[in-house]
Amino acid sequence: MRTHLLALTLLAIPAAAQTVDPALYDGMRWRLLGPFRAGKANMIAGVPGNPAIYYQATAGSGVWKTSDGGEVWSCVSDSVRLTTVAAVAVAASRPNTVYAGASGAASGLYRSTDAGGHWDLVALQGHSVPSIVIDPHNADLVIAASADSGIMRSADGGKSWSQVLSDPQTGAVSLAFDPDDPHNVYAGTRAGGGGRGGAGGGRGAAPVLTPATNSEIYRSTDEGLTWTKTAPDGLPGGNFGTISLAVAPGTKGLRVYDYVAQGVFRTDDGGAHWTRATGDPRMIGGGQFHDITVDPHNPDVLYATQTSLYRSLDGGKTWNSYVGAPSGADFNYLWIDPTNSLNMGLAVDQGASVSMDGGHTWTSWYNQATGQFYNATTDHGFPFTIYSAQQDSGTVATPIFGRGGQITYRDWYTTNGFESAKIVADPADPNYL
Repeated sequence: MRTHLLALTLLAIPAAAQTVDPALYDGMRWRLLGPFRAGKANMIAGVPGNPAIYYQATAGSGVWKTSDGGEVWSCVSDSVRLTTVAAVAVAASRPNTVYAGASGAASGLYRSTDAGGHWDLVALQGHSVPSIVIDPHNADLVIAASADSGIMRSADGGKSWSQVLSDPQTGAVSLAFDPDDPHNVYAGTRAGGGGRGGAGGGRGAAPVLTPATNSEIYRSTDEGLTWTKTAPDGLPGGNFGTISLAVAPGTKGLRVYDYVAQGVFRTDDGGAHWTRATGDPRMIGGGQFHDITVDPHNPDVLYATQTSLYRSLDGGKTWNSYVGAPSGADFNYLWIDPTNSLNMGLAVDQGASVSMDGGHTWTSWYNQATGQFYNATTDHGFPFTIYSAQQDSGTVATPIFGRGGQITYRDWYTTNGFESAKIVADPADPNYL
């Protein structure tokens, strides 16, 4: 008898659900509420010689592009539903060709040949891609790092790919071309892969730095076809955490800077020997977010992203805070135009900014709707207000519509709490939170 009653109950549920006419929902559409306060940008890349065009890889909103030097940004990857993007690269010799490395549900390497208008998944489906380099003289030669399966290479513009470095115990996390001779390529690998691209908490999940798992630095002298390990002499050993490599110009590919969790290191003989570049404790990487960039015209001028953007004028020996002050505003990546060192793009946990004066002034990040929100609640006011906490940027309260016909920065405000907060309004009085 109980079995029959249960069956009758289950059969009755779909019938009840059909009493709501689906046509009632036909008029509902998604719309953007904002706020235009940017979220985490993992990486940024510009078009050499064109200070107006930049692409940013966001931690939760896909690939965004500006065509006016950072004044207006728009998403260009919605057609392939990208969310977490760890890397982006522009072909210097064919700037309409752009590659993006994604993680999460849409993991893989994507390519656009029309400046972000359309995208195709060309390699590494299901694998996170934290680093991409393109030969500056040959847009068809592309090398991509897979966080869990080594290094892939294409010599025909992404039509076909071959695996050129494979190690089942490690993943590739960083790639760097010699700016003078792309035959010289360097790669960093570490156990467990990872690297850029986490949706929160730095440039990815914090690695477990155990001495039993060794990171490696590899070198290729044939444009990535074959690879050899550089000597570990002078490197800290164990797991480096996030790895960032930069090859100094004018050094025939022999001077390389290596920024890892344990600090900044350099080699002047192509990896045969390494030395610690500085004893400055601010350059301890911490294993999550840090990157190093060398000025394309001066091998001794370096920039390091940390809790500030730091600069060195003496090959990494001494450092000064150049942009920002040590704080929670985590800096993730700096791109410098190889044709003009005054043109820069900066990716931080508060979005992307552009400079045309060598980093003295920067565009605003209050023009990018890329913020990541952990939860959302509402009150019972009219118009009702939505409350949420934004990754690394505090809290937001915004009405469902603005009094002036649109929601602007004049409508939204902050409440108590930080990124981990959940905000609840008193049902009887929304002034109490």
